[in-house]
Amino acid sequence: MELFSENTIRRLDSLGRISIPKGLRNRYWIDPNDELEFYSLRYNGRDYICLTKAGMSVEKQKCE
Repeated sequence: MELFSENTIRRLDSLGRISIPKGLRNRYWIDPNDELEFYSLRYNGRDYICLTKAGMSVEKQKCE
């Protein structure tokens, strides 16, 4: 598993929303109205939130 820091911090708004930085959206071809699927991961005692485009398997995402 590789974990990359984006050196970006975002704050949740009062409705629990967060914006995804444009650089990440461009890098992973995330377009307006795309559906994203959330996963949680616990690794080495830390918790992470992961996303993928809905309907795509995690294995397929790794190959792209």
